[in-house]
Amino acid sequence: MKRLLTGILAAAVIASGAAGCSSSDGPVYYGMFSAERQNPVAPCLTGCRSISLERIVLPGSVSGLSIAFEEQNHIIRNVDTRRWSEELSEQLAMALAWHIGNGRPGIRVRIQDPDESAEQLNVRLSSFSGRYDGYASVAGTWELSKGGKTLSGGVIKSLVPLAEDGYPSLVAALESAWRAESDKIAQKIAGAAKQEK
Repeated sequence: MKRLLTGILAAAVIASGAAGCSSSDGPVYYGMFSAERQNPVAPCLTGCRSISLERIVLPGSVSGLSIAFEEQNHIIRNVDTRRWSEELSEQLAMALAWHIGNGRPGIRVRIQDPDESAEQLNVRLSSFSGRYDGYASVAGTWELSKGGKTLSGGVIKSLVPLAEDGYPSLVAALESAWRAESDKIAQKIAGAAKQEK
């Protein structure tokens, strides 16, 4: 298992060297959450519970478009030849909003909704990367609040093993981890509404 991310690093070094020798070589882009994009949630129009999903805060090590992974000595590497197809925080926010609204017609989730009466959902990630031991790591915290009062919240923590060596497997594992955490957050948010009643 530990050889998986080591193999990724070696491939990245080779790819970077090749890119330096050939102007025709360019970065490879990876996207996530195609299932969510192809199956939009029906919008809530009246009597909705409004939630504003604020911009997801990422650790500095994974900012930008480059995919990140952690080496054995806890150094985070970003590889310019392997990138996200769009800003990572936007992809994660889209998926989280989809999971909160899917199957819950009374909830309307908007990203950075200016409506001051809406509940505020804040997510801060401390990890979203591959690891030297062959796992994809997603970690952080989230909080749902309204008017300065915390309604719900929790810890985000998921480790998903890579099925095989390579960036496609790493991206798939990160996607799977975020889906699982998004489902957990969605369930707790739905439960918070019931407790208020």
